[in-house]
Amino acid sequence: MIHECLYNVDVSIKHLNPLLIATSFFAILGTQLVLPSQQAYALFTGEKHLQQGKVYLDEQAYSLALQELSVAVKENPGNITARCLKAAALAGLGQDDEAMQEFIEGLKIDKKSPEVHRELGLFYLKRGSWEEAGQQFRQVLDASPDDLMAHGNLGICYMQVQQYKSAQEHFQLITRRDPINIEAHFNLGTVNELNELFEEAALEYRRTIELNPRHFMAYVGLGKCLLHQGDAKSAIALQKRAIEMFPKNYWSYIVLGAAYEQQGQNDKAEAAYRQAIKINPKDPGCRMVLDRMLKKNLAAKTGVDF
Repeated sequence: MIHECLYNVDVSIKHLNPLLIATSFFAILGTQLVLPSQQAYALFTGEKHLQQGKVYLDEQAYSLALQELSVAVKENPGNITARCLKAAALAGLGQDDEAMQEFIEGLKIDKKSPEVHRELGLFYLKRGSWEEAGQQFRQVLDASPDDLMAHGNLGICYMQVQQYKSAQEHFQLITRRDPINIEAHFNLGTVNELNELFEEAALEYRRTIELNPRHFMAYVGLGKCLLHQGDAKSAIALQKRAIEMFPKNYWSYIVLGAAYEQQGQNDKAEAAYRQAIKINPKDPGCRMVLDRMLKKNLAAKTGVDF
């Protein structure tokens, strides 16, 4: 009997709706067909669009990301991750007000969500809103005290508002828990340098270079510390090494010029500054050091102060 029924289904298959075929087949076998609910289907399709949106975000294809993530949010309005990623896509398109609205909606779902506070903190961080960013990262740490990324970002916020001791504490915490964290060592070197702790800063910059020999800004930082310690010879050798690896690194030319200047080799200093401004003609710092050096060399040649 079953074989006859299956034969009849097979004969008529091209005339039937596939869903009806499946329903009839399971009815014949005495099995109940459980179809996915509309809600479950929405969750599935929402997750699919969310994952594709992530891919587009990584590629900085913000318009395409926004299309996918808007669908993800529509299919599952309570998905905080989808809202945060949609906010990131909107921010990438310069639509900051709309991005902020997505963060607000995320906080309505869970006002203590570390994910929302983290992404909102990054939103403020990229815009140089250090106080607002710091508030968000503190919220993250209230919920997740071991979040090293939040410690690092909060340290950057403190450093930017010249609260060097607080910044130092966060970077030190990271290096204790993750001794091979390159950026934590570099940031600790930077905050020590800003705090005029040049010996401590030099140690951190050296550690950064040990972990990543191609971290050119660590060469720059270490060179500046060496100059403050009166070791222009070592600073020159270090910047020449950095320039060999990164010829377009204008910062090393500025430090190189300062080192030559400290040695009294003003013509070489001027040449180094000229190279820096050639690489980055729009940087006001390059123009400032070159103008100062030109006046200094002209005064030396003419005996007239400018």
